[in-house]
Amino acid sequence: MGLVFTGSFLTTLNIQSVNVALPTIVTELHGGLDGGKLVVVMYIATVTVLLIPFGRLGDLLGRRRFYATGFALFALGATLCSIAASIPQLVGFRMLQAVGAAMVIAQGSAILATVFPPGERGQALGWQVVAVAIGSTSGMVLGGFLTDLLGWRSVFWTSAPVAALGFVLAFIVLPRGMRAEGRFDKRGAALLILAIAAVLAGANLATPEAPWRALPGLAVALVIAVVFLAQQRRDPAPLLAPRVRGSRTFVLGVFAALFGFTAVVAATFLMPFYLQHALGLAPRVMGVVMLAYPLAVSVASPLSGRLSDRVGGRVPATAGLVGIALALLALSTLSGATPAWHVSLLVGALGLGLGTFASPNNNAVFAAVSAEHLGVANGILGTMRNLGVALGASLASLVFLMAAPGHALPDDAAVFTAAMRPALWLGAGLALLAAVLSAGRARAEPTQDAVEPAVA
Repeated sequence: MGLVFTGSFLTTLNIQSVNVALPTIVTELHGGLDGGKLVVVMYIATVTVLLIPFGRLGDLLGRRRFYATGFALFALGATLCSIAASIPQLVGFRMLQAVGAAMVIAQGSAILATVFPPGERGQALGWQVVAVAIGSTSGMVLGGFLTDLLGWRSVFWTSAPVAALGFVLAFIVLPRGMRAEGRFDKRGAALLILAIAAVLAGANLATPEAPWRALPGLAVALVIAVVFLAQQRRDPAPLLAPRVRGSRTFVLGVFAALFGFTAVVAATFLMPFYLQHALGLAPRVMGVVMLAYPLAVSVASPLSGRLSDRVGGRVPATAGLVGIALALLALSTLSGATPAWHVSLLVGALGLGLGTFASPNNNAVFAAVSAEHLGVANGILGTMRNLGVALGASLASLVFLMAAPGHALPDDAAVFTAAMRPALWLGAGLALLAAVLSAGRARAEPTQDAVEPAVA
């Protein structure tokens, strides 16, 4: 638990500290909002396209070695990011860092789902979400203070010691084995990576002047997805086993994660810019204001995870998504005169909704698959979550700039908040769509009682 806690903490810490430092980074490196979007999206995109293949490779090669290697690559990427001299360099080094993050993320929940028995799994997964929330808390606070005191580069080199600790712990506490027999579906993995890359490319090719540029990429992604599904049905050892892709609970759960996280990120991506440009807050104050979000997640997540062990994930997950939609609608009422404490309360409400949704949804998804497919199931869930984060940042940026005069960051607070509202309304609609999907899963969910720890 402590090791997985470290991995979840580390990967989230770095994301949130960079998000807080992002306005300063794009100012110093002359990147603008589009440059800031690339720093966020290309990191998430790299993680996203690798999670499912890395989930399966971890199943086959052994989670101990895979998890440790991820920590090492993350440390190397973070160190290189700290010396980047331009936005393109920073984006490239972030992508290397993202390879290591994908290896860590792809195996963390699978390790917990392997070790903890069914009656305790939901609570364990809830505590993992708490690790994410603590990483968010630390990242927001440390990101603000480090940026003010030592400059934005410090948010990267401070991650290296944590990664080194994770590398050592992986070899000390993880048992040998934790691997399944089988072969790696290279063709399926390649098709899946191409499909996800096409979606992300399409989303990022869209501009405020020509949003239609997203359509060719999305059309290519659809064609590749059809070919991928046909290949999966024919392959004797597919990347997505029949039980995985045929479970209604699993499929609806991962798509609820996709739309739910897209909705949340519509707010979390724009909030630092709102706090700086509309309210004029310093980075360290921005981090304190945003603190309510991860704190609320950390309170709600273990409670909802424990509840899902008893009643299933359908009801608490759906309630959390409705809460996210309501919080986004409330955030759309912000203005340039809104007190900072009011903003903090509303982002706290957003965190409460996410914490109520995430743990029960994860628990239900893992309960729907067998032990030998936990890694790939975790990869699929993580892919949808991170795809939601990447699409959320892209959509929020696109819709905001389409509504802003001159398609640029406005200096006037009233103009800024007016441009922000459509993106938040879109997020609320996506959260409600996710709630419909969550409510549509089976009332009687599998309990995974037959799943035994997969230690070979």
